[in-house]
Amino acid sequence: MSDDYYYSGQYAEEQAEAEAQAKEFAHRPGPWHVSEHTEGSEALIYDADGFEVARVCYPNRNADAKLIAAAPGLLKAASAALHYMRLHKYADQAWADDLEAAIAAAMTPND
Repeated sequence: MSDDYYYSGQYAEEQAEAEAQAKEFAHRPGPWHVSEHTEGSEALIYDADGFEVARVCYPNRNADAKLIAAAPGLLKAASAALHYMRLHKYADQAWADDLEAAIAAAMTPND
């Protein structure tokens, strides 16, 4: 990608927008982990500070709990991949659109 992206101010604007959005939607710090202990039929997910962030019930308790626990890392990786794709003008725009939609869904606060 050319230096025009950086010098035009578009990069700085996108970074500022991403930082503002991250402050507005601040999830508990990662990494998250699934507790080795269960509470009845529920698996418990905790953040890096030891706070409970989710409880998951059967029928797919363990698989769902692992997916939820991976969410902060997946969000970070998706954001980095989208940035890379845009920076290098990746040819398959559908993938970038899918990543952008997934990130937006994760960053939309519940009202």
